[in-house]
Amino acid sequence: MRIEIYSFFKNRKVVKNRILFAIIALLMSLSAMAGDIKRPNSYNYQRGCESVTDGNYEDGMRYFKLELQENPKNGYAWAWILSIHMNKREFGEAIDAGQNALRLLPKKDSYYIGFVHKTLSRVYYNMGNKKMALTEIGLAIKADPKEMDYLAMRADLYYYEKEYDKANVDFEKIIASNPGQVAGYMGIGRNLLAQKSYDAAIEKFNYAMKLDEEFSQPYAFRADCHIGKGDNLSAAQDLVRALEMDGNDRAFSTMMECNDTCYENIVVLMNIKATSGNGDTDWDYYLGVAHQQHNHYQEAILNYKKSLRNESHAVTCENIAECYGEIGDYGRAHQYIDMAIAMDSARSDLYREKADYYYYSGDHNKAIAMMDKYISCNPEGYFGYYRRGFYKDNINDVDGAIKDYTYCVTLEPRYTYAYLGRGDMYIQKGDQNAAQKDYRMVIDQDTLILKQGNCRQYAYQMLGMRDSADIYMQRILDKYPTEGNFYDAACLMSRMGEYKRSLEYLKIAFEKGYHEIKHLEIDDDLDGIREMTEYKELVNKYKQLLKERNEANSDDNIGEAELETTIIPFNKSGDMMMIECKINNLPLHFIFDTGASDVSISDVEANFMMKNGYLKNSDIVGKARYQTADGNISEGTVINLKHVNFGGLELTDVKASVVKSQKAPLLLGQSVFGRLGKIEIDNKEKVVKVTHQKK
Repeated sequence: MRIEIYSFFKNRKVVKNRILFAIIALLMSLSAMAGDIKRPNSYNYQRGCESVTDGNYEDGMRYFKLELQENPKNGYAWAWILSIHMNKREFGEAIDAGQNALRLLPKKDSYYIGFVHKTLSRVYYNMGNKKMALTEIGLAIKADPKEMDYLAMRADLYYYEKEYDKANVDFEKIIASNPGQVAGYMGIGRNLLAQKSYDAAIEKFNYAMKLDEEFSQPYAFRADCHIGKGDNLSAAQDLVRALEMDGNDRAFSTMMECNDTCYENIVVLMNIKATSGNGDTDWDYYLGVAHQQHNHYQEAILNYKKSLRNESHAVTCENIAECYGEIGDYGRAHQYIDMAIAMDSARSDLYREKADYYYYSGDHNKAIAMMDKYISCNPEGYFGYYRRGFYKDNINDVDGAIKDYTYCVTLEPRYTYAYLGRGDMYIQKGDQNAAQKDYRMVIDQDTLILKQGNCRQYAYQMLGMRDSADIYMQRILDKYPTEGNFYDAACLMSRMGEYKRSLEYLKIAFEKGYHEIKHLEIDDDLDGIREMTEYKELVNKYKQLLKERNEANSDDNIGEAELETTIIPFNKSGDMMMIECKINNLPLHFIFDTGASDVSISDVEANFMMKNGYLKNSDIVGKARYQTADGNISEGTVINLKHVNFGGLELTDVKASVVKSQKAPLLLGQSVFGRLGKIEIDNKEKVVKVTHQKK
């Protein structure tokens, strides 16, 4: 059978931790709106707030606990503790903290009371308790009826429950209160889109565009409407526009999932953009993703490599590795996954991908060793155990496979492939009862036809239910006639003794692009046909075709994947590392903070840049997307820094949060700095070493 895998694409422009950022921004704004309400200003409380704002939750929790020891009736501290627990998905502790906050907060402080109810609503929704989620957001609205965010959140809850009429009532209230803001129109438009009322939805999105010409979401949503109407060219135009504006995440996802006609239009439009050379959008990266998702791997590789020449990025290297893996060129797949690891060694999922390339290359011991490394970084993740169990399964390490499969189903009891694998191992050990129990688990749980991941047909076959196995396999092929599913059909027919049908399905799998020859050669599911002349001729034919295709890649410039190290000096200011830089050509210094996850800049510097042409209105992104009447950037704003240059290296499109403090430094976190490559700090020599792709 086929090895069960999963993967995901990455939009390199996505802003992370949006929910937490919104929570902190709201809490900070609440402090500023206190009016005549006396809020705490004790040392531990203030330090706790600062720590959480900086993303240091452990220190924040410690300070708030100290605060509660000194001031046990401080409900505000409990409100902050609630936000910490919610972010860490510690839902039970979050609920307790919320109840303590509500019990102790001043009844007239509607802002904080509303915030606590809103956060509890989010907690309950994440727990699957939708009734309590609606109750809590209703209490938030009751506490602070003028806060439109609460109405919007309740409307969202109604939307997810498909109660569109109720959602529209709340969105209409938002429009009545804020007729110049896009939120209400976008919400109603989204509801109409979900109901397939495409023309009516387009009207709402068009109006939202008129209200805010620099907001990308209406374009992304309108694209879905055009796709629904079959207008693929208009959809492609909207998707490209949304990506050009700010790398819109919804547009990115739609681009990957769109039909072939829309994809073809997108490629034409993006190629025109890339050729023009205007703007800062990395069209080659987006073209690579579009090609890769639509199985045009050679084209994807070419665009990714162009992107890589402009900016070294681990995600781009990873995607190139995946493309080479898809065409069976595992040598180059190893080369580029190694580059990705060198640039971002903290990402343990890259070890899992490298283990797969070892497996597909036929080096099973190295595959197991690399998966050991992945599991050591993710001991509570079920998938690593499944994959390692599969490797052991295919080298006849029966007991080792059973152990790993058992770990997998213990951590994720719904993962049916692990039950199937363990059942097959029990058969080899002669334990029929244990095997049948696992096969029945597969049948009970594998009930939905998926593009990949079904294994119920194998369980039917092992339980002697041949007709059911055949029918279920055909249902899969009818819905998803992919190369992987035809390979599964070949395996199933071989196991059932239907050798002619097995060969027919295997031929179709090859024709559709199946290329995992090393796996096929050891897959015992095909043992029934392995010695047949027709099988040997078929496999040899496609092995030769694969060899010729990989040789055709020999003009790839392997040297372009070479790495070099750039050394950047820094100065010490106390414990801080100060590095000279240019932001959009403005000379500044930034603090390199290994503990921070993003970028922050003071409102003083941001306003100076805005007033002197170093920032434009289009550079204002994120949830709080507005300016005050005097041209200043408001607190809580997220801005886009188009060019950040230091030591001869450059980052593009860096998102930064504006901090309302004259003393706040320009701070770059390690994860952002690490986009350039692998980071090493030499405190003795006072230099930062960046290992990146050679230009």
